[in-house]
Amino acid sequence: ITTYATISHITQSITKTTTYATIHHITQSMTKITTYATINHITQSMTNTTTYAKINHITQSITQTTTYDTIKHITKSMTKITTYATIHHITQSMTKKTTYATIKHFTQSMTKTTTYATIRHFTQSMTQTTTYAMIKRITQSMTKTTTYATINHFTQSMTKTTTYTTIHHIAQSMTKTTIYATINHFTQSITQTTTYVTINHIAQSRTQTTTYTTIQHATQSMTKTTTYATINHITKSMTKTTTYASINQPYYPIHDLRPRPMPR
Repeated sequence: ITTYATISHITQSITKTTTYATIHHITQSMTKITTYATINHITQSMTNTTTYAKINHITQSITQTTTYDTIKHITKSMTKITTYATIHHITQSMTKKTTYATIKHFTQSMTKTTTYATIRHFTQSMTQTTTYAMIKRITQSMTKTTTYATINHFTQSMTKTTTYTTIHHIAQSMTKTTIYATINHFTQSITQTTTYVTINHIAQSRTQTTTYTTIQHATQSMTKTTTYATINHITKSMTKTTTYASINQPYYPIHDLRPRPMPR
């Protein structure tokens, strides 16, 4: 369910709800709720809530909540709360709270590096590097790079690169690229590319491409392509294409090392 509402030049309220359900051995249920609200020229309030839940064998539950608040021309106050909870074998609980407050016109330069390491069964090593650079009134340039690496059994390698560029009052260009790769047993490769371009008050063009590929056991291939284009005040054109393909394979226990036959 996706709802876009553009009201009064810059007042913008976007609500996006996406539900993914994958069944068969790697039963996976994901729910993502994102809410963006832009009010009054630069006063900007954004709330991003993402919930991922994976059940069976790699039971994993992740909840991330991010809140951004921008108040008064350049006085900017940001609060980020992230909670990660992984249950069963990889039991992992992380809570991170970060508060940024910058006053004085906009000039802001922040660099943050966080390293998480969880050991036991699914040895997991995460490195997050975030760089925020804001120069001159509203000219805003942000670059965020996150790298997640999980080693042992379900070798998992994730790379997330986000670039935010705000130029000239509301001209805004955002590019988000996310790559998830899981190797061994439940080989999973996910690629998500999101491009947001806002030009001239409300002329807005958005392109989102998501590719999901799961190989081995419950061979599953999903491709989702979404294109959103908003041109000229409120003229909006949307195109959404979704393709799901599931292939059945015999189930083998994780510890069964006998050779697997090729799928028919």
